Amino acid sequence: MFILGLLASLAADMGETGATFLYSLGGYIALLLMVMLRRPKKPTDLDVFLVGWALPLIFFAGFFISQV
Repeated sequence: MFILGLLASLAADMGETGATFLYSLGGYIALLLMVMLRRPKKPTDLDVFLVGWALPLIFFAGFFISQV
């Protein structure tokens, strides 16, 4: 998470990548809260996968969508 945020802040694009990262981080935190509240004791394999990889997936999807 920190590496992706650092790389987004170093891009010279007038802050578009940084803003995309912050929106992605907000969505990721909402996803974490939903996973933790839904199944705090026994997360499924999909939940574990999403906790590990959702932030880069959301970031790159938002980055490519916002470049239209």
